[in-house]
Parts: sequence; structure tokens; C-alpha cells
Amino acid sequence: MNKIYKILLVSIMLFSSFLIAGTDKNSPNEKLKKVSIQLNWKHQFEFAGFYMAKEKGFYKKMGLDVQIKEFSEGINIAKEVTSGKSTFGVDYPTLILDRARGQNVVLLAAILQSSPHVLVSLKSSGIKSVKDFRNKKIMIGENAANTASFIAMFLANNIYFKDMIKVKESFNINDLINHKTDIYSCYISDEIFTLKEKKVAYNIWDPKDYGFDFYDELLFTSQKELKNHPNIVRNFRRATIKGWEYAFSHISETMDIILKRYNTQHKSRKALFYEGETLKKLAYYKNKKIGTIDKSKIQRIYDIYHFIGLTKRSINLNSFIYKKALNHNGFDKKETDYLKKEKVIKICTNPNWEPIEFVSKGKAKGISIDTLNIILGKLHIKSKYIKTSSWSESQRFLKEGKCDILPSAIKTSKREKYANFTKPYLSYNLVIVTTKNKPLVQNLESIIDKSMSRKKGSGLISKLKAKYPKIKILETKDYKDAFEAVEKHKVYFTIATLPVLSYYKNMYNFNNLQISGYMNKKYKLSIAVRKDDPILLDILDKELSHLSSNIKNIIYEKWASKKIEKKSDYSLIYKIAGVVFVIFLIMIFRYIVIKKYNKKLQKEVQKAKIDLQEKQMQLQQQSRHAQMGEMISMIAHQWRQPLAAISSTSSAINLKAKLKKLDSDTAIELSDKISNYSQHLSQTIDDFREFFKPNKEKVEVNYTQLIKSVLDIIQVSIKNKNIRLEQELNCEDRFFTYPNEIKQVLLNLIKNAEDVLLEKEIKNPCIKIKSFKEKDKLILEISDNAGGIPKDIIDKIFDPYFSTKTKKDGTGLGLYMSKTIIEGHCNGKLNVKNDDFGAVFTIVLGVDNG
Repeated sequence: MNKIYKILLVSIMLFSSFLIAGTDKNSPNEKLKKVSIQLNWKHQFEFAGFYMAKEKGFYKKMGLDVQIKEFSEGINIAKEVTSGKSTFGVDYPTLILDRARGQNVVLLAAILQSSPHVLVSLKSSGIKSVKDFRNKKIMIGENAANTASFIAMFLANNIYFKDMIKVKESFNINDLINHKTDIYSCYISDEIFTLKEKKVAYNIWDPKDYGFDFYDELLFTSQKELKNHPNIVRNFRRATIKGWEYAFSHISETMDIILKRYNTQHKSRKALFYEGETLKKLAYYKNKKIGTIDKSKIQRIYDIYHFIGLTKRSINLNSFIYKKALNHNGFDKKETDYLKKEKVIKICTNPNWEPIEFVSKGKAKGISIDTLNIILGKLHIKSKYIKTSSWSESQRFLKEGKCDILPSAIKTSKREKYANFTKPYLSYNLVIVTTKNKPLVQNLESIIDKSMSRKKGSGLISKLKAKYPKIKILETKDYKDAFEAVEKHKVYFTIATLPVLSYYKNMYNFNNLQISGYMNKKYKLSIAVRKDDPILLDILDKELSHLSSNIKNIIYEKWASKKIEKKSDYSLIYKIAGVVFVIFLIMIFRYIVIKKYNKKLQKEVQKAKIDLQEKQMQLQQQSRHAQMGEMISMIAHQWRQPLAAISSTSSAINLKAKLKKLDSDTAIELSDKISNYSQHLSQTIDDFREFFKPNKEKVEVNYTQLIKSVLDIIQVSIKNKNIRLEQELNCEDRFFTYPNEIKQVLLNLIKNAEDVLLEKEIKNPCIKIKSFKEKDKLILEISDNAGGIPKDIIDKIFDPYFSTKTKKDGTGLGLYMSKTIIEGHCNGKLNVKNDDFGAVFTIVLGVDNG
């Protein structure tokens, strides 16, 4: 019996040990759960955390047997995971697009807090800014092309992928080195090392240098996997983060593992070390912990995609991001409860305030609407736009409680009686707009006695009338009519904000309008909220404070540079055809009548011909004088065109300063300088009107002075067109002449050279100005590298009204006038010849010239 008892006791102990062993997670007898992760590229240090979590046993300790799957062409990583072919994946921020398009992916970690994804070009390519990407070849994959950081960087520089020539991706940096492409998409941790090793000079175009710093290498799984196996997801994430921490803390050991087991790309140890050190900085960029996700940063990426129309559907960030992040808005309990009620916000708009806010085809559009939609999208607030016929009606609806908000309104004492206002989120300069033939003004007071136009209902009208009781204001139906009133000289000026002026000039070709001056006042726009809804006011204020300036700039560029798309209208053609047909019938009738009386009138016709010839001789003499007068008028007109361009440049500089793209003091200084140029060019018009008057005084000058004066006017234009300007001024001898006339010749020759270089699209365009002395002759040469003037026309280019340009670009009088000035007035010579590079115009004057 005692023996049986002992045997039974031993059996119980063994069975207990077996049970204990069976429940031990780390027991070698336990079966590991097989899972897999799909990488988004070939094996390299970019995925070192996964390797080290596997090799150091971190996955195994969590009960996981992990298969690491290398990328192969054609794989859609999001579908690979949501379909169950892979348990986890790592991919670009385009996962946000996948989620918005119905792929139920969940973000687990952002391995890299700052993206290594950049564009690179060779220094030899001549690309000096993102704007230079236009018409260049770019090698980039589809996923990379849809990356929010690249899209945002392009939009901020007013350029799109369609402006570039897309080259099929080869994943070989040598295609950049060998000039098969101008721009190459790559990782700063990878291909840049190859360029450094080969000592190739390059430029990097990194979105974070433009304010767009987004995540990369996002670890994710499917909603289904998270729901069915939450412990597996949690354990995989923990082990992966631990693997990354180990990899970055032991870069040398990690390289040994990669070289031994994961080096399918045959990278060198030096290349892996460079990659590891670079990625470590990006993984801990502005963050001490690997893998954390800031909800506001994901929201910013979504905003870019939503704004450019890549997605229309909103996403719930709380279900999209694993382990809810803290709410970045900092809403209190009242505000949170308010948002949970899913209230529908009723919005009334200004129906015709393009581009700030307007209604087109029944939909609200414009700068304020895009801004508001982004904010409401973040808050997941539903909206309903209430149709109104006018801005006055919209304000009345807000007052009566039929609307909750007005997207853009100026805070006034009258409106404060029924509305609260957020802090201003849009601020624009008010400018004075006239036609181009009007002089620039210092302020409104200098033209307050003139008539002006302004859209009816504008709050500015009452303010102006209160300050200037005698001011004459034509109130128009809309802004288009206000601008038309100025262009048609019904009024002297109007006042508008910069975006409104830019929009209407582009949309309706108001090319005869210019900015003549600036008001000492800015238009500050806020969201107006019903007086009885203070919680909504606080929520909107908090959201507006998180709206980045980059998003604001992108929205502004979208609307301020918008061009009108006109549909073909054949009604006018039909009308013209009808008129032509009637005229044709009349001509047939006249022909029959003339034929009937032809014999009878033959003698009279012969006599009339003789009389006509005599009259034509007289008319030719008179015409010569009339043509000379017309020539002067044309030249004056041509000079006014650069005046308009300079004024526009001035406004553009001020606009860039407003958008924080240019130092404000520098911009204003340049604007004043350009205005001085305008006054200088205006004076030259009067000089040309005095062209044939004999009582003109000669002045002592030299070529260097004359060239400097001309380049002060045109050098910025040449530089902006990337034309190299070379000067070899070796003649300082002084002579007496008419400086204004000589400067006009120089300006004409340089401008012609600029035009032909642009027309022929010459690579590395160059204008060369050279002065020297031969015996007693002072010689100035202006040449280009545009290939020269065709032999069949080179002898005709100084003839009056002969031009190689289209009628809208030239009259054929410039070179004729220049030759007349040099040879007829200044006793010199103006000749042209071709050399090996292009045309060479030579001015020859004597030391005692004139």
C-alpha cells in the first residue's frame, strides 16, 4: 500500500510539472504564432529594427514567429495586409489615402519621425529652385509622387507634377549621374551616399526645408487583425520598437547581421553605416521615443491630400491610429461634449466675393471656404450651406439665427451686436487700382477728389464716406463691374485687396489695370459666429490657431493665380457668317451693275486712274510725316508697357513679403526702387516726343555711364530669365552726345537680344556688352549667342516697319529708329554682322562726336 502511495505521489508531481511547463510562455515546447511583415523595399538598414527583433529573440519572447518579406515589384502593401496575405506592413504616409479610400488599415507606429524621402538634382543641371523643375525630367514612383510632403512643396512653389516630364523609374541613381533624368526621387540615407562616394556635386530638395516635415516608415496592420488578435498586435509592436532601439544602440552589430543574412543588395559596410547613422537622427528627430504618432501631424498630411482633391472622404483618426494619442486641440469638457453632439453647422456666405468667397453652380467656393472646410473636417462637424441672394441677406440671416456662422467677415461695431468674431485668420493689403496711364500715388488723400468705384454693400463704403464726406463713389453690382468702371474710365480708381485684384486680372484679362498705391489699412477677416454660441467660437479659434501658414499659402496660390477656362462660343461666328453672306450678295449685285455700265465708264476710269496716281504721290509725301508722328506715338506706347510690368513686379514683391517669402524691409526697398525706375522711364517718353526738335543740348558722357544707366532698368528682367550678362568695358573716353537717345538705342538692342534668346530657347543664353577704342573711334558691341540673323533678311532689318516678330510683339520701328539716332543725329555708325555664336551689333562714334 505504501509503495502504491509513493507511485501515485510521483505521478501527480510529474503531471503537475507537465501542466506548469505547458503554461510557460517561454517554454521550448510552446508553439509560436506565425505572423509576417511586408517591407516596402529591399533589405537594408532601413528595416534593421525588424531584423534585430527577430535575431535577438524579442519576437520569440512574445510568442511570435515572424517572417520578414522583402518587397517585390507590383505589390500593393496595403492590400497585402488587409487581404490577410501579410499580418503587418511598413509603408509611406500614403496609407492615409488607403484608409480614406476604404482600406481598413491601422497605424501602429511611425518608425521615422522625419521622412528621409527627398528629391535630388545635379548642380550641373542649372536647377536653382523648385520652380526650375518646370519642363524638367523627373524619375519618381507612383507612391512617392503621391507623397504629401512632395505635393505640398510643389504647391507652395506653384508647380505641379504635370509641369514636369515623368521618366520611368529604374531605381538606379546612375540615371541621374548620366543625365537620363534631371530630378531623382531617393532616400537621403541611401542614394546620397553613392553621390558622395563618386564625388558628384548635387542639390537636395527636402520638403522639410519648406515647412513640410512628415512621418515615414509607418508600421501598420488591418482593422480585422487588431479586432481578432489584439494581444498579437500589441506584442508585435512592443518587440519591434525594442528591436529598433537595439539596432540604433548597436549599429556595428546590426551591420554584421545585415551583411551576414539580409544583404540582398550587396551594400558595403560603409554604406550601411552611413544609412544607420542617418536614419537614427530621423527616428529620434524632435522626439526621444521611437514610434510615437502625433495625431495633429497625421491630420496635416490628410489636409494636404484632401485639399488637392486626392480624397473626399474624412477619416476618424481615433480609429485610424493605434492607442489614441492625446487630443492636440486641448478642448475642455464643454467643448468636447459640444463636438460629440454631431451638430450641423449652418453657413451663410458672401455669394459674389471672388476669390475670397463666392457661389458657383450652387456650390460655395473660395479661400475662406477651403479654409473652413479643412477646419470642419478636422472637427468632424457636418455643415450645411444656406443659399442667400446677397451679402446683406447673409448678414441678416446670421442676425435672425437662420445661420450659425459667416466664413469671412470684418469685425465692426454694428455686427458685434449680433455676432462674435474669431481672431483674424486672413489679412490682406488694400491697394489703389487705376489704369496704367495714371501716375503712381502716395496715398488715398492725393486722389480723394477723384471718383472711385466699389461693390455695393461693402463695409468700406460707409467708412470712407464717414471720413471723407465729399468722396464720389460709384456703387456697382459686383467687383467685376467695379474694375470695368476703372478700365472704361467711368471712374478714376477703385480699392481692392490683393487677392481680389489678382483673381479678376487673371479671370477677365483686365490687363490695363495697375496698382498705383497702397492704403494704410489692411482687410482683416474673421469667422463671424452667432452671439448665442460662444462654445463654437472657442472651438473655431483653437482650430484656427493650429492652421499652418503653409496651408494658407497653398490655398491662396490656388485662387490668386486661377485662370479662366472659356468654353467655345460659336454664336459670334454664326453672326459673322451671316453678315459675310449678306455682304457677298451685295457684292454680286454691285458686280452686275458695274458690268452693265463698264463700257460706258471705261474712259472715265482711265482718267480717274491718272488723277489717282497724282493724288497718291501727294499722299505719300504727306504720309511720311504722319508715319513719323505715328512712330513716336508707338514708341511712347511701347515704353508704357514696361511701366506696367514694373508696377506689377512692385506689387508682387510686396505680396511675397506679406506671405513671408521675402524679407519685408528688402521687399519694400526694392518696390520703392522699381517705382523710381517707373518715373525714370516716364521721363524717357517725353524725351522721345522731343526727338525731332533741333534745340537739344549735348552732354559729355562715356559708354560705361550709358551702359550702367540702361542696365539699372533692364538687368532684373535679364537675370529673372536666367540670361548670363557679360561686360568687357575697356573704353572710358568721354564724348558729347544726346544721352537719352543713345540709351534708347542700347535698351532696344539689349531687349532684342533677350527676346531672340527666349524665342529660340537657347541653352545657357548669354548677352555680351563690349567697349573698346580703335584709333580715334569709340566702339561698343552688343552680341548674343542665338545663332545669328538669317542671311536673306540681315540687309533688311534696319528698314522701317520690317520685323521678324509678330504684330503684337513688335512694330519694326526699333532698329530703324536706332539707326536714325546713331547715324542721323550722332554722326556715328550702327552696323550688324554674324559671328560664330550669334548677331553682333556695333556702334561706332568719334571722340569729338556730335
